[in-house]
Amino acid sequence: MGKTTVVRAALLGAVSLPVLPALAQEIDAVRMSFGVEQGFEFGDNLALEDPSEGESSIATTTLSFGVITATERQQLDFNISGALQIQNTPNTDGTETGFADPRVDLAYTLNGRDSQFTVDGTYFESDIDT
Repeated sequence: MGKTTVVRAALLGAVSLPVLPALAQEIDAVRMSFGVEQGFEFGDNLALEDPSEGESSIATTTLSFGVITATERQQLDFNISGALQIQNTPNTDGTETGFADPRVDLAYTLNGRDSQFTVDGTYFESDIDT
């Protein structure tokens, strides 16, 4: 996961931000959330190769941020997350660090008197080699 992925996520976030000032005039509630999740993985032959490739260790820190704005008639949800990984596997050249599993979610709902309009969008990448 390189600069392209980070740029795509940043662009999607920047595109969605102009909607917030339009909602700000009548916002009843704003909720922000921040998340940190830590995982450690250690194993032998994580890629399930025959013969075994050897031992692997991976530490993953997932960071997330979300905003929900709501009024009586409309709601906007925006969430972004990504993981920082430190790994030492048979496929790496020593210990390597990188960015993994970027995700962006955007949802908008508008309630009319007799109708409802909803738009959802999600972008994510996930490397499933181990």
